[in-house]
Amino acid sequence: MISIMVQGRLGNQMFQYAFLRALQEQGYDDQINLCFDFVKAVNGFEDSLKDFNVCEYKSTNQFGLSLFQKLGKGINYYFLNQHRKTELEEQAYQLKGIKFWNQLGFFWLSQGYYEFQKPKYKNKEAIGYFESARYFEPIKEKIQEELTPKYDKLEKNKRLYDLIENSESVCITIRRGDFLSSKHKKTFFVCTEEYFDKGIEYMQKHLKNPKFFVFSDDVEWCKNNMKFPENTEFEDGSDPVWEKLRLMYSCKHFIISNSTFSWWAQYLSRNPEKIVVAPNRWRNGECASAIEQENWVRLEV
Repeated sequence: MISIMVQGRLGNQMFQYAFLRALQEQGYDDQINLCFDFVKAVNGFEDSLKDFNVCEYKSTNQFGLSLFQKLGKGINYYFLNQHRKTELEEQAYQLKGIKFWNQLGFFWLSQGYYEFQKPKYKNKEAIGYFESARYFEPIKEKIQEELTPKYDKLEKNKRLYDLIENSESVCITIRRGDFLSSKHKKTFFVCTEEYFDKGIEYMQKHLKNPKFFVFSDDVEWCKNNMKFPENTEFEDGSDPVWEKLRLMYSCKHFIISNSTFSWWAQYLSRNPEKIVVAPNRWRNGECASAIEQENWVRLEV
């Protein structure tokens, strides 16, 4: 069994699922175990993967680790807490012992990318967000198929889908919400209005008659406070998350925010000629992110 304590909302959950799915495809194990206790109890979130065509998984709060593994996990966490004064210190500590813990059955890394090896233990546990396409790029087509909604397109969005499919559609995703809170603004507020203006200008220079579609967790604020080209379309903000994501990835090109939800919209796109505009840094932290992709157009923020 390969288990993970799921963290975050849909975008984060998709990364964690894709990481475990890639391990499964490499012959690590037959059973995926996703524990949603943390996101439900601490954050008030839910299992958002249930609305997608993901492979069968077990949802439980029992990881099934051996007594030795549980002891090792406890020791690991104890020493981590002694080395987590800064992001760089935490990452350095994890990388120092990552090979050892990997052999004990732990796939554990808070940030960045690491080429994990197959451990000998039957039961394995993953701890982290695993935000890099490198983990699952070999099975990209499977991931794209499995992370499509189970449900039909909503009838109310028929006009929007028609416009997206019959134009040089550009998806603009604007993340506000918790990124503007006192807790997260210093770290995560990266994409300013100027960034989106630059992104729109880039698309207008490189596409013939682009049409822009805006998606946000605060659509009304975007309408009232930002400038967009004439005939820009706005998702109404009432769609369930699975429908919103499908509308987004149905677009042909992307101006993304530093959001995992935004990231998945461009990754699930089937357009081989897509242009993806992204910020030149993912967050205001000490550690480099492994989430960026080589084909992106990076704009300074």
